[in-house]
Amino acid sequence: MTTVLVDAEQPQPGRPASGVAAEPVVLLVAVDPSGDVARELAGAGLEVVTCLDHAEALLVVGEKAPDVVVLTPDVDLDAGTTFLGVLRRRHTMPVIVGVGSAAPVDAVALLDAGATACVAWPFRVPELLPILRAAHRTLSPDVLTVGPVELRMSAHEVRVSGAPIDLPLREFQLLAFLMAHAGTVVTRRQIIEAVWGAGYAGETNTLTVHIGRLRQRLGDHIDEPKLIQAVRGLGYRLALLDDMTATAAT
Repeated sequence: MTTVLVDAEQPQPGRPASGVAAEPVVLLVAVDPSGDVARELAGAGLEVVTCLDHAEALLVVGEKAPDVVVLTPDVDLDAGTTFLGVLRRRHTMPVIVGVGSAAPVDAVALLDAGATACVAWPFRVPELLPILRAAHRTLSPDVLTVGPVELRMSAHEVRVSGAPIDLPLREFQLLAFLMAHAGTVVTRRQIIEAVWGAGYAGETNTLTVHIGRLRQRLGDHIDEPKLIQAVRGLGYRLALLDDMTATAAT
């Protein structure tokens, strides 16, 4: 069973009030039987997804695209290192692993297998929270550049081939998400949850409309778009420069 917790009184991830990067979406894997850690993280403004085991976690990673994954220590160290090995074949998000004080050798093995950091277990949320945010920031650069498009998060500024363009907040957030995942397919659900929030229940064509407007503002041909490409049955992909050149040549 997967649970998503968001504190309704906090700004929702994917919906920042300015160009500043949103709080990370955190996946807790077999961390929190009582739910206390998840509730505290949600109370701090993070979106928290929980699952019970490694097999479910791999499915959730593909569906939710979390920013950070958090694991508990495994009784079977091999299970933890195997999970990290499988995860690292396709994903690069930070992975934080809890390690007991009596198991320093486990920490070395987990780091070698692909963990980003090992922290003291049981988790203490006031200590865990800044680690999660710092891990997320390392993957959230202020300036994103894909082909002719340059986006500056803190300045809320976008340039195409050096010329500034004005984007409304939602289109800016949409472009930032696509640029952060440039070259990969992101599903409609992933985009909507990142930009509009996990609880969005508005019009079903909202994303299509915003994609169309964004293409127009970027000068991407609506009938034959080369930058923001639709992937039938899945979602969208922001093309890398090589992909755009190849498309133009065909």
